[in-house]
Amino acid sequence: DVLLGLLEGNEDTEQMMTRVRFCNEELKQQSGNREIPLVVEIWYLCVVSSFLPRNRDDSGSKQMLMDAIDHFVTLQLQHEPKIEDAIQQNSTILRDVSDDPNAQQVAIDKTFADLCQKFVGSVLNSVRELFEALPVQDLDLQTVGRPLLKRLLDTLHAHLCQEIFLDFRSQLSEG
Repeated sequence: DVLLGLLEGNEDTEQMMTRVRFCNEELKQQSGNREIPLVVEIWYLCVVSSFLPRNRDDSGSKQMLMDAIDHFVTLQLQHEPKIEDAIQQNSTILRDVSDDPNAQQVAIDKTFADLCQKFVGSVLNSVRELFEALPVQDLDLQTVGRPLLKRLLDTLHAHLCQEIFLDFRSQLSEG
């Protein structure tokens, strides 16, 4: 109802803000027990943040949107590759080349680079799917688009090792 009222533009601002506050409180209460899927929450918060009067975000929708993006990124980063993964995957190869430490390091580096590339591809696909799920026709991209992308990149940059983040950023700009 809130989204339809916002999109149709026929809602009284005070009534709309009351309803937005109520919906936002409902979302906040689901923290550990998610009833609403995260992508739906992000979708709702994007639309609400797009249509709230700029001086009337006392409902906290924009901050909730940024927090939801942080949560989305955290979920994506749970399987970030570690160098230990590359060593474990190369245990047989490492025994075969145990006399040559240089060959061992090359094998580990190659495996780690492959793991990182697969991970970046997976995160990139998740980000694309998130953005494709958002109703572009119902968003004010100036209001939410740039801050959303900036928050996403900043959060990824803060959590990923530099090599993986640079690979992610270059793949994002290509796609």
